[in-house]
Amino acid sequence: AAAADLDGTVHTGGRSRVDRPFLLLGAGEHGRPGADPTWQRAWRDLSGPRRWLSVRGAGHLSFTDYARLLERTGTAGEEVTLGAADAGRVTRELVVAFLDERLRRYGPRLDTAARQDPEVLVHGR
Repeated sequence: AAAADLDGTVHTGGRSRVDRPFLLLGAGEHGRPGADPTWQRAWRDLSGPRRWLSVRGAGHLSFTDYARLLERTGTAGEEVTLGAADAGRVTRELVVAFLDERLRRYGPRLDTAARQDPEVLVHGR
């Protein structure tokens, strides 16, 4: 088993360590350390393999199908500079690489995928 949080609030509860692989993938400023206190707490609770990444130019809904709708209607927000197609591609590449690496044991796929995209920032491992 593995888990990924795509720019959401994390509720680990703080009662026990989470020893499964966990990916924190944040949009823009929200994904940076210190921006969301639940991510800081979750990071401390994660004792298994973990990665903390953020995507420059992404908004909260960039990791969903809504990104395309917001882009078409012009309501994505000024902070969203990453296009919906690129956001979808980056999300797919990072999540698939994380799952391939952790569940299929294909080697260091996530680090390779993160290095290939200049908009991806690595905050923790």
